[in-house]
Amino acid sequence: MDESKQYDNLFRWAVDALDLTITVDKQGFVRHVGKTYAEILGLSQTDIIGRYIEEVVPNSELLRIIQTGKPEYGSVFVMKNGTPIIVNRLPILDEAGEIHGAISVTSISDLGFINSLNNKISRLQKENNCYRLQLEVLTSSFSIDSIIGVSPSIKNIKKLIQKVAASAVSVLLTGETGTGKEVFANALHQLSNRRQKNYVKINCAAIPKDLFESELFGYREGAFSGAKRGGKQGKFELANGGTILLDEIGEIPLNLQAKLLRTLQEQEMEPLGGLNPVKLNVRIVCSTNRDLRQLVNEGLFREDLYYRINAMEIHIPPLRERGEDVLLFCDQFIQEANIRYGCLINGVTEKAKEILMDYNWPGNVRELKHTLERACIMKMVGKLDLENFDFLLPRILQSQTTANRTNTLPDQKRNLELKTLLDALSQTGGNKSQAARLLGISRSVLYEKMKRYDI
Repeated sequence: MDESKQYDNLFRWAVDALDLTITVDKQGFVRHVGKTYAEILGLSQTDIIGRYIEEVVPNSELLRIIQTGKPEYGSVFVMKNGTPIIVNRLPILDEAGEIHGAISVTSISDLGFINSLNNKISRLQKENNCYRLQLEVLTSSFSIDSIIGVSPSIKNIKKLIQKVAASAVSVLLTGETGTGKEVFANALHQLSNRRQKNYVKINCAAIPKDLFESELFGYREGAFSGAKRGGKQGKFELANGGTILLDEIGEIPLNLQAKLLRTLQEQEMEPLGGLNPVKLNVRIVCSTNRDLRQLVNEGLFREDLYYRINAMEIHIPPLRERGEDVLLFCDQFIQEANIRYGCLINGVTEKAKEILMDYNWPGNVRELKHTLERACIMKMVGKLDLENFDFLLPRILQSQTTANRTNTLPDQKRNLELKTLLDALSQTGGNKSQAARLLGISRSVLYEKMKRYDI
């Protein structure tokens, strides 16, 4: 066999090795067909070769490939016997780029296998997003970089935290609910030399009063009826060598404050039913949204305990005093929502930004996060616009009327009219025609009133 004949056979065998292959010239006549493809068509290879493609495969797309010269990958094609396959269609070009025909080939003929692969990929993507989110929590939310903000007050707090983190001084974090005090506490622990030790968090408001002492200090076996065999370690014992966060410290029962004070001062504690005190080496961080000084004046919080936990107070300002940080939080929360809920949100329109910037956010960062999450879930794809925040209108109204509340009759009438307008727009999802009909006024009058109230 001469070399050229051997080459021709090698080329033919190579094409035959591809599953379900058929080749046509630029006029659309079949020049080659694979043996398996011919068997599915119920003909021999000899009967097919030389015939016009649409005579053999009426629904063939190869003629379009010849016309467009563009390849197609991963198309679903249903064979004559009803078998769905995944095909690639390619134009056949010479060195100059001129089309001489087209070829259709598949390497996967089991659509169930394709579905299985897609399901596996989808599952892996979800797992990857979950692991990614967990990794972000473990790495970023416990670092100083997780504290979002460019406002002067936040910059100063970041510097202060970096200075005091390495010391063992007790820190009291104060601020309104939802300002993210726990994030600052996390950063304190992560920047300290205790970062490799336990970091135990306790929400003092969530522990029933009759269980408070055993939760904080633990108990030994037989300390009381129903005590667990072997006893139980308290939160302070678990945090030994590390950091303990006493969140909502203002909610701790008054009758236990003396024992907590002794624990903090002596760095030792006595479990319930214990005979020997347990030595401690714990960094204390407390947080509260209450005015502890006022609680001291009311006799609800021990003054000596107040000064003991308040060696260094760091006040976290509310979001309304950090306007320049709002849009930074928006970007962060949109990114988190995209990962957590599979959204494809790529920002916020300018009009929506105006609303977000003007609102005073009484719930602070927590309220902003929940607002962005809800808007992202409802929108799913694209940019968030005004209509995606229609549920925020009643809150805006309430904050505006509260801020502008006076006892004069004109102001009361103005506030009532503003409330009625915003309620109508909220009920109709921002549809001005429907809102005008609901209010019994014309659209032109509605537009005039909206302009007057800067809605």
